[in-house]
Amino acid sequence: MEGIVFDIQRFGLHDGPGARTVVFLKGCPLSCKWCSNPESISKYPQLSYSAEKCNDSEKCFSTCPENVFSNYFWKARVDFDACKTCGKCIESCPTAALKIYGYSISGKEVIDIVKRDLEFYNNTGGGLTLSGGEPLFQFDFALDILKHAKTENLHTCIETSGFVKAGMLKQIMPYVDLFLFDYKLTNDTQHQYYTGVSNKEIRKNLNMILDAGKPVILRCILIPGVNDYKEHFKAIAHWSKRKNTEGVELMPYHEYGKHKYKQLGMEAFELGVKTTDRKLAEIWVEEIKKYGGKNIKLG
Repeated sequence: MEGIVFDIQRFGLHDGPGARTVVFLKGCPLSCKWCSNPESISKYPQLSYSAEKCNDSEKCFSTCPENVFSNYFWKARVDFDACKTCGKCIESCPTAALKIYGYSISGKEVIDIVKRDLEFYNNTGGGLTLSGGEPLFQFDFALDILKHAKTENLHTCIETSGFVKAGMLKQIMPYVDLFLFDYKLTNDTQHQYYTGVSNKEIRKNLNMILDAGKPVILRCILIPGVNDYKEHFKAIAHWSKRKNTEGVELMPYHEYGKHKYKQLGMEAFELGVKTTDRKLAEIWVEEIKKYGGKNIKLG
């Protein structure tokens, strides 16, 4: 079975215990207005163009069979919608200004890459983490990777929004050792506005995972003026006290991925918020602890 991956990062230290290989699957059913990985949203491969790296050689003009590139005031103009991601422009670009996010790979091929670092996993308690996007958006592919991982006795994590059919979640749970669960907003109206989907099924799925005895680490991005309020803090504290919740990672909002939108021909949503100061984030930690939150730390 094959799926679409846009990155595989070895020696990761922030996506589960120990040293890990993190596999990023393409595609996400949510449209979070703060998304820092816009290359993960579409399930299809995408062209990226970095104008800052371009030296105007125009070699891409002649190699592209779809006429994606044209000249506009002595700078390349890119028709992203016309691109078929054939990759010919990538080969001709002398400055690496062009890149394609997303390529096909089989579950077995993924595990072959992951297995290169078995020694590090054994020494640190690490393993494989599936991320995205939403890795369960490519459900069959994610399940295939995890099944292969378990035949190799690999520790497995999955980073998920929980926005998936309950039946699929039950099917995949036996192959997951740890869930990194993104808990974004407590108020459902706000959740729909900022992510495009309701959180009702998400909360049910989180409850189901915990009731099934699966370890969970909550990952909570906090954004000033969006979800830094009492109701949300109390909810995080509540979930942190549940049996099988191993901890909470608070992730202060940052703007680091905003430049990618332009490179992909996409428009970023302006939250009107800058990268969060760590001192403010430390205040949030104390607020959640005040409501009984356990094992709260900054990510």
